[in-house]
Amino acid sequence: MAFGGLTKRLAVLSPFSAVLRTPRLGITTAHGRSMEPTLHEGDRVVVLHGVIPRPGRLALVKLPDGPNGPRPPRVKRLSKRSPKMGDGWWIERDNPKAGLDSWEVGAVADDDVLGQVLIRVPAWQWPHQIRPAMRKAADKSAALVSKRRK
Repeated sequence: MAFGGLTKRLAVLSPFSAVLRTPRLGITTAHGRSMEPTLHEGDRVVVLHGVIPRPGRLALVKLPDGPNGPRPPRVKRLSKRSPKMGDGWWIERDNPKAGLDSWEVGAVADDDVLGQVLIRVPAWQWPHQIRPAMRKAADKSAALVSKRRK
């Protein structure tokens, strides 16, 4: 509830509220190797939608359609505003050996920048992967304690 109230206040106070949607959070999973070493396959990122993107930050972007149809949204780095496209962004990948960026597909329009990445949650820190490891450790500890008591 507090977050919802904050979101409403941000929308009212922002001079861009007519242009931007109300800020909201989302989670997406990194796929591929294009953003290594920053992001790895399976990492999750928290994305803030409806904000003004900033150069140098990671963002969730919609890439132009490819020869096989639409491409799914991907996380890329916003490099700079496109000099040829006044309202577009030049996007880049962190790994020059994998993936797509503006060198292959050109600049992306402002509307295709879907949100800005806030934080990364590495794949090895997902709760459903931590719990089994913790259970295993707890079982080992319990087994050791019961052996000592005997």
